[in-house]
This record gives sequence, C-alpha cells and structure tokens, in this order.
Amino acid sequence: MFTHCRTPPARRKVGGSAPDSDSFDRYFIKLHKAASALLLEWADIVGFANWLTLTKETDTGFGNKRVRGIGNGQRVLYLEERPSHIAKSRYPLPAHIPLAWSELESALNSKPE
Repeated sequence: MFTHCRTPPARRKVGGSAPDSDSFDRYFIKLHKAASALLLEWADIVGFANWLTLTKETDTGFGNKRVRGIGNGQRVLYLEERPSHIAKSRYPLPAHIPLAWSELESALNSKPE
C-alpha cells in the first residue's frame, strides 16, 4: 500500500517549544487519524520515501558558519522513525536503503549480523 503524506499546519520545534529553537516539519500518513493509527498498527513495514539530503558547512568569516542542505538526486526509503517522519519495521532492516524493490528484497532476505 502506498499513501501520500501531509504536514500539519503548525511546525514542530527542536528541543521543545522555546522560541529560539529550530523548527521542522513532521510528515504523517495522509489519512484520518484513526485510520492512520490502524494502518500503522497493522503494517509490518512502514517506509518513508524521500530524497537523500546531506549538509554542507561553510565558513562565512568572523567565526560564523553557514549550513546548507544539498542533495545528489538519490532516492531513499527510510525504515526507522525520526523526528521528521513516521516509519517502522518489524524486521531487522537498516535505517535506510536505496529506493528500489530489489534493495528492499535484498534487505529482507539478508541475515542479520
């Protein structure tokens, strides 16, 4: 089953609700809350597909640093929940894999170390 995702209108804060903390979006399954809860309970694997994003830190002078998000065009399937998204697996799978059926099949058939 595939679903779209949604973000709530309010942004979440890193480190609580302090006004000086960084905010971020949290992605949820685009279903009614009750239906979403049932689907999450029922499913053995819930993945979150997204672009792989890395950060690059540059020195802007005077002791200041600038951090930018960069991507390489690679799509990944996240299989562990993070503050930004919902994901889960009842199998011993890595935190993320390349977004391809063959990669998921390989991860499911590999023996845990």
